[in-house]
Amino acid sequence: MLIKLPKIKHLSRYFLLIAIPLFFAYVNHWLDARLLLSFLGPPIYLAEQLRLLTQSLLPVLEQTDNFRFYALLLPCSLFYYGLLGLLVKQLWNEKGLVRLLSLLALIGFVVYIHYRASNSLIGYTL
Repeated sequence: MLIKLPKIKHLSRYFLLIAIPLFFAYVNHWLDARLLLSFLGPPIYLAEQLRLLTQSLLPVLEQTDNFRFYALLLPCSLFYYGLLGLLVKQLWNEKGLVRLLSLLALIGFVVYIHYRASNSLIGYTL
């Protein structure tokens, strides 16, 4: 018999609350770079692709650090963690064995993506 877990309202909003401190810790160098890159690796890749797109479409736009951080990385972090929270919420509301297997698969995939992104970014920065 499986334990009945309660539904958590507004779970995806809690993930957004994780993204904001991580972003400011990355911008202000509050924590170790390896730790922050392990959490912000995928949003950094997404922000870099958006930077290249804006640079090719709008070459007049100045590519400063503030632009990269606040106009690209912050929205990408919010989007990524909001989407991740939405996925966890949808899977959390499933029933039975499907919930357990789906959550384990998602957690495994997210851990793998973050591990690969952090290793790649750490190798790039060093």
